[in-house]
Amino acid sequence: MEYNCEGKNKVGELLINCEDKKFIVFYEKKLLAITLDKAFIKTTKKELKNKFKSEGSTFFDRIGKVDDYWEDFGERFLYMIPQEIIEEFQKTVEIEYVDIKKYFIRPFKKDGTITEGSTEDKLGDIEVKSTERGKKISFEHRYAADEVTYEKMISYFEEKAINAKGFADK
Repeated sequence: MEYNCEGKNKVGELLINCEDKKFIVFYEKKLLAITLDKAFIKTTKKELKNKFKSEGSTFFDRIGKVDDYWEDFGERFLYMIPQEIIEEFQKTVEIEYVDIKKYFIRPFKKDGTITEGSTEDKLGDIEVKSTERGKKISFEHRYAADEVTYEKMISYFEEKAINAKGFADK
C-alpha cells in the first residue's frame, strides 16, 4: 500500500495528476499514461479505512486521510522506472515522443459556462495519439493556463514531440 521513495532518485521529470485516479509521467524519451484499476482503488480504500480506524481516527478524519493519500499517490511514479509502473499497473500506456502523431492540450477553466444559464468548472483536456495503432490517451485535468505545471506540460510536447501535429490552448 505505501510506497517508499526514500533513497531513490527521481527518474520521471514531470507528473500530471488527472481526474479519476489517472496520471501522466513524462520521462526523457517517453511518457506513461497510468489508469488505476477500479478493483485496486476499492481494495486500497478499504485497507486505508481499516488502518485509520484501527489507529482510532474518527469517521471524518478517516475520510480526510484517505483523500490525502490519493492526492499524494502519484508522486511515487516519479521515482519508478517505466517498466516497474507497467508491471504494477496494467492499465498503462507507454508512448515514445517520436511516435506522437497528434496532441491537444486545453487548460482547466474555473467557472466556465457549460450550458446556457449555468456555470461550472470546465476540466482541462490532454489527448495524445500515437503512430502505433491503438495507442491513444484522453485524460481530464485541473491545471489552469497560468500554472507552472501546465506550462511545463506544453513545453514537453513542443520540445519533444517534434514529429507531431499539436495544439495547446494557452
